[in-house]
Amino acid sequence: MKLIVQLLFLLLLLVFIQCSVFAQTENLFVICERGGYGYINNKGEIVIEPQFDYADDFSEGRAVVMLEKKKKGHSKYGVINEKGQLVFRIELGEPDTQYNEGVLKVRGEYYENSVYYDINGKIIYYNEIFPGAEFTDGYDSVWVGRKNKIGFLNRNGKITVDTIFSNICKVGSGYAIVTKDGIDYLLDSSGKLIETSCFKGNDEYSQKSKRFSDHGIIQYGLIAVKLDGVWGYMNTKGNLVIKPQFVRAHNFSDGLALVSLKGRYGYIDTTGKYIIKPKYPEATDFSEGLAFVSTDTSGLLYVGSTDAVINKNGKIVFTADSVYGFEKYVNENNEVVIREHIFLLPSEFKDGMASFREGFYDSRIRYVNKEGKLIW
Repeated sequence: MKLIVQLLFLLLLLVFIQCSVFAQTENLFVICERGGYGYINNKGEIVIEPQFDYADDFSEGRAVVMLEKKKKGHSKYGVINEKGQLVFRIELGEPDTQYNEGVLKVRGEYYENSVYYDINGKIIYYNEIFPGAEFTDGYDSVWVGRKNKIGFLNRNGKITVDTIFSNICKVGSGYAIVTKDGIDYLLDSSGKLIETSCFKGNDEYSQKSKRFSDHGIIQYGLIAVKLDGVWGYMNTKGNLVIKPQFVRAHNFSDGLALVSLKGRYGYIDTTGKYIIKPKYPEATDFSEGLAFVSTDTSGLLYVGSTDAVINKNGKIVFTADSVYGFEKYVNENNEVVIREHIFLLPSEFKDGMASFREGFYDSRIRYVNKEGKLIW
């Protein structure tokens, strides 16, 4: 009996160790150094040496890297694990997205076909179809054959919804926006069509893609829609719930939506109430409780440039100057000037880090953490 208890204890210990090792897998971030791409951890330590001609972000323990760059024809790609080991080579086409829900989509030349791989490199679907959006909620939208109709492909490589749609715009939270016979619908995961009543009698745009925001996916049961030239939000029943009033509108992210009025950006909650009133010339979606914004109202900043990070109360957490420190230089008029730093084209925060570039002529990928410490 004592031996059996000891064996059970050892077995449980082994399972615990394996689970712990799996749970402690490092989060890795792309860097570009000395002309090669590699990866660092959230401490700024190089984990995978820069060696690839290109590298994408890790997703679900896998990352797509360029193994051989070609001037003519397709470059050669592969998929690596978090140890930098090559899991498999991509023999057909070029990657179209990152891994999403265990699936990597690869497109053929001129989008004439698409191939879907699982995380071990097994092809789960290949056909003469045009790839659609990335996998979300277990499905991907695909153009089937050459009939100009769209259907849904699941992770097992099966077309699960009849190919009856002429367009699919957004997928997320168990819903997709589709067009059938010129009418816009919501499609739920059971295949049921829900008519979008807010578009009845509104023929301002003939192309459905112009009616829905390209920013983000369907979240919190709300979808950004455009009516009579301004943006509002409808729910997953197809009814308008936040009155169209915004010049621009993103889908919700991290509980808030980025909207703009009179050239300034702010944030609303799911009821349409302003949490942060429009006052920023540039701003990004919230992620992990933070967003990048521009506090410079002079109009001199580049498009896509920000200089501060705020929380959901609108309070500045840190600035580009505080990250880099204040620097002085002498300009062409022999005047001492304090250099102003920016976060150019910042990414969303992911695993506590966000990437950006310091300027248009700075090719390095830089990282800052949520405390405002420059990691790389």
